Amino acid sequence: MKTEECLNTMLEASGIHAKSSYAPGEVCKILSISERSFYRYIEDYEPDRDNNPTNPASLYSYTLRTNRRVPHKELLNFISRNTSYHRKNADPDQLLLWEDE
Repeated sequence: MKTEECLNTMLEASGIHAKSSYAPGEVCKILSISERSFYRYIEDYEPDRDNNPTNPASLYSYTLRTNRRVPHKELLNFISRNTSYHRKNADPDQLLLWEDE
């Protein structure tokens, strides 16, 4: 499944319409994470020289007036980074659990 399709499925499941950026509560609902995890992800975000996050399990966010926001593109990048990171670094025996029988 492509990243865009995956995010669209997650949006549909959470009952949130696609938009340019999302509030913390919406991101928590989309990714099925706790509020504490959300704030840990945004605190861990630190870009490298190429403007890529040094930690794949981190989220870029910005503040709009007094509200924290996560761009739609960042959610796509987050899903892509974490899916590929886990695939590349997973225990091969665990990956066998996901193969079709």
